[in-house]
Formats: sequence, C-alpha cells, structure tokens
Amino acid sequence: MQKQIAISIMQFDMLNNIYGGNKGAGRLIERVYQELQPVLNKDPHYWLQRSKSIYMMNSNNADKLREAYQFCVKAADDKSRMNDKLYAQTSLSLSLISGLLSELVAEDDAMSFAETCINKGYIAMKSEYYSPQHRRRLEKEKAGWRRSYEDLYRQVCENYINNVDIDGNVQTFDFKTEAIDVLRMISGVEV
Repeated sequence: MQKQIAISIMQFDMLNNIYGGNKGAGRLIERVYQELQPVLNKDPHYWLQRSKSIYMMNSNNADKLREAYQFCVKAADDKSRMNDKLYAQTSLSLSLISGLLSELVAEDDAMSFAETCINKGYIAMKSEYYSPQHRRRLEKEKAGWRRSYEDLYRQVCENYINNVDIDGNVQTFDFKTEAIDVLRMISGVEV
C-alpha cells in the first residue's frame, strides 16, 4: 500500500497538477525528483516518471531529451522489478523521446532514434495496456508539444517507410514492417 502511494505521489502528472502553472514549477518538479533519487534510485517507476518530467517540459531541447532517454533506459534495464504494464509504459516513453530526438539531432543519430521510436512504439501499442481509450487520451495530451504524439509517430513512420532520411536521401531500413503496423494502429486498424 505504501509503495502504491509513493508511486502515485511521484508521478509527473500528479506533480504537474499540484505545481504546474506556477512560476518556477519546472525547476521545483526537477528538484523533487533529484531529492527522491537517493531513496528511489532502484525503482523503475521513479526513473520512468523522472524521464517523463524531463521530456514533457523540454520537448525541443536535445540535451534534456537525451537525459530523459537515459533515465528511461535505466527504468527499462531493470526488468526484474518491472511488470507488463510498466514495460509498456516505458516502451511508449522511449518511443516518444526517440521520435522527438530523431527530429532534433544530427543525421547520424536521427535514423537510430527513428528506429527506436518505431520499435518501442510498436511494442507499446501491441501491449494489452495500449487501449483505444489510452490512444485518445494521448491524442488530446499536448502539454506544450508542437503536435500530438500520434502526429509525431505518423511523421517518423512515414519518413521511414518512404526511405527518406532528414536530408531527403533514399535509404533501406530494417523496421519498415513495424512502421507500417504502427501507422495502422494509430489509425485504429487492428494489427
């Protein structure tokens, strides 16, 4: 019971509801996570929520997104403490962060991030925890983003499927089938 309360309190959405909209809220939320690290550093929920706090508040900052990516990878690496739902949530976050990074980094890294976006998005969307209701909530949740999550996935997948990198060069890629399936899933087609 105490663990559930701690998980609920440390969730970015909860902290953002409490502090969001106030001047300095982002720095305060960041400080909360820094202060919690010595106590919760072995908890994948903590790393996922810390990652989410960074990418939700810094979606245009490649350095911050790389930090969020590393925290999310840290959550994903601890499979012994992770259930299926947390794995799906972590995959979704890795996908979103990778999609954002694929648009902000140099071409050499962009393709790798696009492939991670597609692969992890596919894993998340194929899980039993990615329901149509969840998809609609993601579509509505913009929180300062340039566009919706689904628009981000659509752009990354379409570029990938069309064999076009950031500079317009035609290439061959390994995740084309998954990219097509992700596009189908975000369109509501059963895969």
